Amino acid sequence: MAPRKLLMQSLYLTPVQAAKLDELAETMGKTKAEMLRIAVDNLLGMYGMGDTLTTRIIRDALKQSSECVRRLRSTPRLEKAWQQKCEETEVAIRDALVEVSAPQIS
Repeated sequence: MAPRKLLMQSLYLTPVQAAKLDELAETMGKTKAEMLRIAVDNLLGMYGMGDTLTTRIIRDALKQSSECVRRLRSTPRLEKAWQQKCEETEVAIRDALVEVSAPQIS
């Protein structure tokens, strides 16, 4: 694997943030720099500027949930209350998919 070119960036953290980052890095067995790169990757993914394992997992789970709700909803003789809950869930899943799939920068 070819070495990656990494750029140094200044980062200002509060004392509490710095202490928690130290603790997390030690717990996870990673360097603080690795933890911060993961955090930046996730942040970019959240705003549609990258694709991370986290956003792929969320997107896949939402799509699978949507399919389950769709199948449940098509069940014959489903009670009206469950029909309504399925409709609400479909809307919530659709909204969440938009959030994790589309760029959010304005």
